[in-house]
Formats: sequence, C-alpha cells, structure tokens
Amino acid sequence: MKKLMVYGIKEELYHEMDQKLSIQFKEKAKPLDIIWGVMNRIVVMAIKDGDLNALKMIYYNQALFLNETERDCIVPLRESTRISLIILQNRGFTKVKILKQNSCNICQQFADKIYSISEALEKMPIPCPDCQTIIFKGSSGFCRCIYIPTKDA
Repeated sequence: MKKLMVYGIKEELYHEMDQKLSIQFKEKAKPLDIIWGVMNRIVVMAIKDGDLNALKMIYYNQALFLNETERDCIVPLRESTRISLIILQNRGFTKVKILKQNSCNICQQFADKIYSISEALEKMPIPCPDCQTIIFKGSSGFCRCIYIPTKDA
C-alpha cells in the first residue's frame, strides 16, 4: 500500500475498487486492474472538479505506472504534457522552451527549441515516443523532457 501512495492511491479507494471489480469480473480482481481502475476514477474526479494540476499529475502517475509495469506509457504521458501546456497558456504564457532532463540522444534534438504554445500543442514534439531514457529496470524509454515558459523569440 505504501508504494500505491506514490501514485496518489489511497487504501480506501483501492479496497473499494477491489470490491467493485471483483463483482464485475466475477472473480478476485488483479492488483494491476485495481490500481488502473482507481487511477481512472481519480481522472474522472479531477475532470469534474476542473483541477488541471491534479489531472496532469494523475496522467503522469499513470504513465509511470505503465512504464514500471512494462507497458506502453506514451498516451498518458502525452496527455500530462498537453495539460501542462494548457496550464501555462491559462497563466498567460505564449511561448515555451523544451528543457531536457537527463535526456537520451534522440531527445537531444529537442533541447532548447522554442515553440508557441499553440504550435507545441499541435506538434507535441515531446514526450518523444522513441525516447531511450530508462527509469525502471526492464522497462521501455520514458521521456523526461518538459516545457518551460520563455519570452525568447
């Protein structure tokens, strides 16, 4: 349970989802299914609350979880990044620069590139689906590049 808290999962939600899925599946739910179900419930709650920061973080945690369990993580990682851009746009920023964080050789090509937020949202150059940065032993790449606001032209 301690490890689940890293992903924003509380014990009560875990047990509640366990019961719900076990009834739905007509057999004991698997821990990975329970965790994924809780994460999706948290996404729905964040959307209802209009809490973009919470939504960004749960998508990021979903990506981490998928990567750690050796599954493709690009979809929730992209969604987390997309929401980060929207948050910056909502705060009045118009341009962003890509900051590489211990990036692989593939991601080096994006380092310090500047985009308008609308262009970044359209092109979504990061997270790079071909990233080779390994954060969990045995998993695939996990792009850690991020956007930061900038005033540079």
